[in-house]
Amino acid sequence: MGAKFLFALYVSKFMQVEEYGEYTLMVTSITFLMFLLGLDYYSYTAREILATSGDKKFVFIKHQFVFHSLVYLCFAPLIYLFCRQFLSADFFIAFYVLLVLEHFSQELYRIFIFHDKHLTSNILLAFRTFLWVVLICLDVQVFEIHSFSTELILTYWIFGSFFSFLIGLFLLYKEYPQPMANFFSFSDIDFSKIRKALMICIPILVGTISYKLIEYSDRFIIDIILGKEQVGIYGLFSNYANVVNIIVNTVVTLMIFPKLVSSVKKKRYQEYIFYKKKFRKELILVTFGISILLAITIFPVLDWINKEEYNTFITGFFLLLIGNVFLNLSFLPHYLLYSFNKDKKNIAPMVLGMFLNIALNLILLFFLENIIGAAIATAASFILIYFLKTINWFRFNKDLIFENGQYSS
Repeated sequence: MGAKFLFALYVSKFMQVEEYGEYTLMVTSITFLMFLLGLDYYSYTAREILATSGDKKFVFIKHQFVFHSLVYLCFAPLIYLFCRQFLSADFFIAFYVLLVLEHFSQELYRIFIFHDKHLTSNILLAFRTFLWVVLICLDVQVFEIHSFSTELILTYWIFGSFFSFLIGLFLLYKEYPQPMANFFSFSDIDFSKIRKALMICIPILVGTISYKLIEYSDRFIIDIILGKEQVGIYGLFSNYANVVNIIVNTVVTLMIFPKLVSSVKKKRYQEYIFYKKKFRKELILVTFGISILLAITIFPVLDWINKEEYNTFITGFFLLLIGNVFLNLSFLPHYLLYSFNKDKKNIAPMVLGMFLNIALNLILLFFLENIIGAAIATAASFILIYFLKTINWFRFNKDLIFENGQYSS
């Protein structure tokens, strides 16, 4: 997963700062819309998969993809308007195709994670985030056929997501073998189950969208107030600081979180304690270890890029890095509360953090007139979220009762 972010860092050397800002907005738009239009449906599917055995799991998976297909058909006009406003109407077809393929391939990746098929999920991830990056670098740097541009990146990205989706679909069919007609049939779709899932997911979505607004809305606000050059500078620092999030998510969260949820669902106290301690230890070690490494390496990276615009606002990077440290530490109380179905205790901190973030962005960007304002807003929001989620977990945890190796609340 880190390949795509390192690629974003790499191309900053070869693209003009303003063009890099346009590329940053495209990546941000894809990521944000995937979360917005996904409506956090996967969180419902994940819990059902972990609590269900056998072929019954496939029913939940099928309902999820039917739901996503309907959403993308219904929201196509709004996606067009969004694309025209922040990117270009000329990008719409490619942008829309990439959005659908990237989202569907990501959901397949998550599904195999929750099946404890980590090798399979990593193969899909390699196509989504690594293979196309290698191919575009060969095109531009080795064979010198093209130069880096938003259009070229979009083309190769579509290629990677398309093959990831096809392979994922094939492997899902192997996981649940059945006649092809049944695999794609709509006859067993129960829309009342989809409505039930949405009633569960929408409250979680409020928290997720709040988090994503903190993470991504600043780029659009910077674009409106300061322009795409400042977006490019902020995007570079944000991408580099986000490396810690990617590594923590890949080597810690995705490896331990499903087991933590499963131990809670099955009321296995010893397993729960083991995975909670393991999660805490690895989260702290990886977060601080990678953060220190990034803080040291940012200076030679900027020397290599050799663009003075980035050096001017280096303080913004360290503010974003501090914010990401607190964000990653907040994952422990977040996933513990999630495991016990206490989603509402995660939502309020995210919403409060989102309002603080947007307010500080509007105020500080206007008065400071540079990206330091956005970096302060992000760091302050993630620090607030960490403390509020930690407080909520301690309040809930003190009421947990453990008897005979099991828990009750």
